[in-house]
Amino acid sequence: MGTPKPMLKIGNRTFLEHMISNLKEGGCDNILVCLPDKHGPIAAKTLEAGGSVIYNMDPGNGPITSLQTAIAHLNPKVAGVLFCPVDYPLVTIQTIQTLVENFKKIKALLTLPVFKGKRGHPVIFHRNLFAELLENDLPEGARSVVLKNISSANLVDIDDNGVTIDIDNLSTYRRHFPREYRARFSAR
Repeated sequence: MGTPKPMLKIGNRTFLEHMISNLKEGGCDNILVCLPDKHGPIAAKTLEAGGSVIYNMDPGNGPITSLQTAIAHLNPKVAGVLFCPVDYPLVTIQTIQTLVENFKKIKALLTLPVFKGKRGHPVIFHRNLFAELLENDLPEGARSVVLKNISSANLVDIDDNGVTIDIDNLSTYRRHFPREYRARFSAR
């Protein structure tokens, strides 16, 4: 994409800064950002935004390694973990608040947002799923655990299409952030 996704702009902030802010305002207590480099510009931006940097020694095996690394760093009394990839920056504070409130009330194994029948991110995993998430043989990463436990999930209807929008390529970025795209990529 020409730049690391966490450093893409959404308004006057990076995706990373935006996500950390939304997660905090949405009710998440401790924001862990898993990175392959503890000292680079993304780590510095994480600390500036109020997150904590966790070193992921094995990022090549996909997002599951970040989730596994975070779980290994959690306080044993934590009831669950909200997992949100940085490339879902359109998730609203209200959505995060709704999911956190639902998790606190129901304490389901999984708490998942659903927009117009489509599941999305962020996902809240109850601590009772941590052992499964830490297994080595997860062919689809965390999705393997989600699919195995979907019958125990609390599916929360959300009026936020941001839960289904993965900014994974330049065309998606340009469609959702045309001004930022033009400022960053047209000047080249």
